[in-house]
Amino acid sequence: ASGNTKFFEWMTPKKAKAKNVKLTLGEENISTLVQAPIGLSEEALREHLALHNVASAKYGQEGSKTIKQFSAELISGEATLVKDTRVVDNIIVIISNPRTKEILVQTGQVAPDGTTTPVERLPGFKHRPDENQFTSAKRMCQWRLEIDENQVKLDQKVMMVEGERKIPAYPGLRTIYRRRLIKAELELAVTDSPGND
Repeated sequence: ASGNTKFFEWMTPKKAKAKNVKLTLGEENISTLVQAPIGLSEEALREHLALHNVASAKYGQEGSKTIKQFSAELISGEATLVKDTRVVDNIIVIISNPRTKEILVQTGQVAPDGTTTPVERLPGFKHRPDENQFTSAKRMCQWRLEIDENQVKLDQKVMMVEGERKIPAYPGLRTIYRRRLIKAELELAVTDSPGND
């Protein structure tokens, strides 16, 4: 856990769009990359970077991650490394309340130092390469959102979009972000319905 506290709010799709929350993803750039094995030790990571002409000496300099931090990220499965490319796989879940037709949106987060950052985005979670995408989505509901995973019905259709960025924290590497969008609906108990005592 990062120590951040995140805030979420139920919003109508209209309100979410007005706040520039991306509710859909385009269909361009569908990924065909094969998932890589998880993790590299610090020594193996240095060797891998050297093999692909990436200077490991730049890590830990000028705001970039250290080799130790990068290795820990790879070992935990939060990212994978394919040649000279760092790959981050995210699960984004659109959770709707069938009664109100609102969707759950993250509206802010508080860092461990107390700094508050407003955000307007759908709940997301890093997907481990050794984990089923639906298992990741349910894990996010349980751990991050504190919603019982049995109270969330996941749509079996998954859309995936891929984009590439250069991230200063990872000098010499490209970063590919894969986003898997899964629609979900809260399953409200019968006792939650009006008129049931």
